[in-house]
Amino acid sequence: MSFMDFYNFLGTGMQASESWAYYNRVGFTDNAKMRQQQKYQEQNYKINWVGVARNDIRGMMGITINRLSNYMLVATLIVGIAAAAFYTVNVSSTCPSFLVFAFFVCIGVSLVFLMLSVLFAVQGQNTAFTNTMRLLTYQVRPGAPAEYSHD
Repeated sequence: MSFMDFYNFLGTGMQASESWAYYNRVGFTDNAKMRQQQKYQEQNYKINWVGVARNDIRGMMGITINRLSNYMLVATLIVGIAAAAFYTVNVSSTCPSFLVFAFFVCIGVSLVFLMLSVLFAVQGQNTAFTNTMRLLTYQVRPGAPAEYSHD
């Protein structure tokens, strides 16, 4: 075996080991990049899911508040009608007194219950806002990001 054959053999071996190291280095960097992208995609999915859940909760709260506002508006209008009936009624002197007392008792009781319904609707709105705030801030919020240990 001549010196040139040995030199060619040694050169081919060095070239093969350099190619093997290059291949492993490229494979490592590609795997690290893929792991980072996968972790970022997972975190992005979690953040988007929390955003969708929060929007759903806000939508349901908006529907509830709108419904309570409509009930409150109707009850307030009926309170106004009952109050107008209470103050503007003209009772004739020939009407029996038990009928007059029954009318005023019924109107008075209806005013009390209608005012209670308005007050309970206001309390319901405040409770809905408070519970929605608690739900959004304590229960459905993005988690703390995990520490980075992917390389």
